Amino acid sequence: MSTEKRSPSGEDMQLAAAIYERHKGAMILTASEYLKDPSLVQDAVHDAVLRLAAYAPTLRGLSEAARARYARETVRTVALNLNRRLNAERGVLAEVEALREDLPGDESPERAYLEQTERERRLRFLREALDELDEADRALLTGKYLLGQSDELLAQRLGVKPASVRMRLTRARRELRRRIEGKEGRQ
Repeated sequence: MSTEKRSPSGEDMQLAAAIYERHKGAMILTASEYLKDPSLVQDAVHDAVLRLAAYAPTLRGLSEAARARYARETVRTVALNLNRRLNAERGVLAEVEALREDLPGDESPERAYLEQTERERRLRFLREALDELDEADRALLTGKYLLGQSDELLAQRLGVKPASVRMRLTRARRELRRRIEGKEGRQ
């Protein structure tokens, strides 16, 4: 049996859904070990079910116990990958927050000047990268992080579910980070 990933059929999705129904508790518990936010746990389990569907030919040849292990391991992998991506994105957001803070007053003028120059350079990169994003991503990031709008409000404005907003924010932050890193690499 091949473990090559492919597009799942309707039967594949049914098999994945059946595995999920039988092992839902274990899958949620496994995701919860790595992710504390219930919505992220839900996202990880959902992504794992989609992965299970993609590997349905392999799963069909396994015993129920082996399917249970496969499902838990798939959720674990998805949760770990999601955690890694979120940590990387938090690093970018921390840098953005640092740009917004004022310099402490007790530093030497030379150091304050150098830090202000670096902060201005990074802010320029951020502005340039934001300008390069498509309008929807720019509006989403601006609404969330500069205007402090909730996922629910953003979802209403976009006409989508709040979970879709989180997914779009993740993609937009990733793209913003990629563009900023590209600018820093050229500097």
